[in-house]
Amino acid sequence: MKKQAILRTSGVLCAAAGMLALSGCGTTASNNATSNHTSANSSAISSVSASKRGSGSTLDIVNSPVTDDFNPFSSSAPTGTFGFLYQPLLVLDSLSGKTYPMLGTSAVWSNGNQTMTVELRKGTKWSDGKAFTSADVVFTFDLLKKYPDADLNGVWSKLSSVTAKGNDAVVFQFKQPDVPFAYYVEQTPIVPKHIWNSLGDPTKVKVTNPISTGPFTLASFSQQNYTFKANPNYWGGEVQVPEIRIDEVEGNDNAELQLASGTIDWAGYFIPNVDKVYASRSPNNKYWFPSTAPIVLYPNLSNPLLSQLPVREAISLAIDRQELSTKAEDGYVTSASPTGLVLPSQNSWLDPNLPKQDVSFSYNPKRSIQILESNGYPESVT
Repeated sequence: MKKQAILRTSGVLCAAAGMLALSGCGTTASNNATSNHTSANSSAISSVSASKRGSGSTLDIVNSPVTDDFNPFSSSAPTGTFGFLYQPLLVLDSLSGKTYPMLGTSAVWSNGNQTMTVELRKGTKWSDGKAFTSADVVFTFDLLKKYPDADLNGVWSKLSSVTAKGNDAVVFQFKQPDVPFAYYVEQTPIVPKHIWNSLGDPTKVKVTNPISTGPFTLASFSQQNYTFKANPNYWGGEVQVPEIRIDEVEGNDNAELQLASGTIDWAGYFIPNVDKVYASRSPNNKYWFPSTAPIVLYPNLSNPLLSQLPVREAISLAIDRQELSTKAEDGYVTSASPTGLVLPSQNSWLDPNLPKQDVSFSYNPKRSIQILESNGYPESVT
């Protein structure tokens, strides 16, 4: 039996949603860290059943574009670089609010919530068989400190030091108490010191032969697709999906057709009317659409026009958020609200006695124009 999956995140000025669905296909598959393909890694797919093709078991994922650079410090790294290959210390599930162990098994705060000590997973190996230790974690963070352009989450704006506590623990000293920011520290991808200590600036490194700790290694690469195979050194044991192939497919329409026909198993594309177009084609076609992240429109307050409160008020009143949700997102997401930064799974944190104006936006184009005109803006501005 085939399982199918689509993963997507979407939203318009509101809490976003992620969609997961499934359909069927596959093929087969090798690493160090700068040239030749022989190894890489991944993380959370081990619980997904693979579809059958030929003698192997392969999960096909659609992606675009396909690029031969598995650098975890690149914002354009291809699908699977983070998770399938390189892993963080801990992972926060934003849907449930639970934290799951990865390369780290626990994080304990002390010193008035200014010091965080992370215990590491003992016995973990890199995909080339070398031992993973606290030295790798300290090296990774020192690398980001030395080359700030690689510090995509700005962790060193909050950290004052990162030190090893033996081989199996790391101490993160914060400049001041900041427990929420630990999310970014814990989710930083960790790289092997014995490979990366000779590569220099991580923002200028092209990684075509990654060494990592995840459940997969890079097996092959072409301009049309690349393949991961199960990592025999994976700390989590045998991976249930022995192979993942990621294909380049241009455009949503092509992805929809291939998903519906079972040519691919998993994709992250927007599918209008997903029940009719996709789910109804097969009882095995499934999707998941949870609210996992808010999508927000931020005005540039350094702009002399947008820095004016009346202008921003007028813009807000002129936006029909319900129409955006219905037409732009096919009704998959709820319309935006002032409390939209709080995800549905976190609604218990909201004050139930909030006044109406604090829980919903108004759509009033006429009032929008009145505000602009009363503040001296000509009609052409609207």
